[in-house]
Amino acid sequence: GNDVGLYTSAADLHLSANGENTGQFVLRNNGNVGIGTSTPNAPLQLASTTANRKVVLYEATDNNHEFYGFGINSGVQRYQVANPAADHVFYTAVNATSSNELVRIKGTGNVGIAASNPQADLHIGSSSTSASDPGEMILSRYWNNANDVRASAIFHYIESGGAGDGLGFASSGDVGHRNAPNQLSEADMVIRSNGRVGIGTTTPDHELDVRGNVRIGNGTSGEQDIQFISSAVNMQVGVNDFVNGFYVFGGSYRFTVNQTTGNVGIGTTTPSQRLHVIGNILASGTITPDYVFEKYYEGESSLKSDYTMQTLSEIEAFTREHKHLPGVPSAQDVEEKGGILVNRATEINLEKIEELYLHTIEQQKLIKKLEQRIESLEQKQRTPQ
Repeated sequence: GNDVGLYTSAADLHLSANGENTGQFVLRNNGNVGIGTSTPNAPLQLASTTANRKVVLYEATDNNHEFYGFGINSGVQRYQVANPAADHVFYTAVNATSSNELVRIKGTGNVGIAASNPQADLHIGSSSTSASDPGEMILSRYWNNANDVRASAIFHYIESGGAGDGLGFASSGDVGHRNAPNQLSEADMVIRSNGRVGIGTTTPDHELDVRGNVRIGNGTSGEQDIQFISSAVNMQVGVNDFVNGFYVFGGSYRFTVNQTTGNVGIGTTTPSQRLHVIGNILASGTITPDYVFEKYYEGESSLKSDYTMQTLSEIEAFTREHKHLPGVPSAQDVEEKGGILVNRATEINLEKIEELYLHTIEQQKLIKKLEQRIESLEQKQRTPQ
């Protein structure tokens, strides 16, 4: 049979199973141990050969795959478990009687950091139903302490009052001393458990709540818009080169504002005036001047008790002095107030038209009386005395 050889060389101890001086096991005089190598350069060194199965900690079947241990092949260091139900787990000691799990790599490939049962390719946090420490991920380029960092974070948080859980996004920026971003007070954006998204606020009141300015587009596309769709309505608002400005579209262009001129178009994409409307306009919210006729025929008006219709002589004197009709704002008044309400202007115009009709009716009555007097005089002249 084979012999076992034990010999020394240069104060090293060699052990061989074939009786030859091949150094299958070497204990060097510096304390290094070699297995398969006679020149170990570390406290324990194996032969520099490749194999799936270099170190076996446990195996139930004798093959190169179904074992717990380590191997080297094709430039890869293998950490081997025996089957897909087995996991790679890293621990740290808590005390003399317990350890905490740090990282788990499932046999399925899922990785858990502080999650013993990872449910995705990467699961950060706890998979326990009783956990109170949500998961977080920090990306940093500088970290002096929690109050002096340059970092960004994505973190899960528990909403106040037990309303639910949320997802936070934060960045500490790169100017001055900033706090660690993995806390709700530093969040730039949150997604709450009710689906509402907040940018610049951690308590969004709507599905999208932005506290600050919003920019859509990068200046290179011919159109940028937002579309609103309900069960019966499909409309969009935006800007494009076709209308050279802002628009509201619903089957056709309903409303446009030209960027160059500032003109507003309703029913037209090429407004030529400050307000250019193609179609009819309905204006409401004003008192119709029926008080003119009510005061004239009944002596008083319940619609406008302080209304008084001036005589033509009074109107002549007023216009001679003020250069505008009574009750009509002057050009200076309109300019100082920045314009006049369309409804109010319509009411004033209609009031003056009604007054004009009443003056015309009075003049017609006077003309009729004069005609009757002339006719009577002419009749007397034609009658022989």
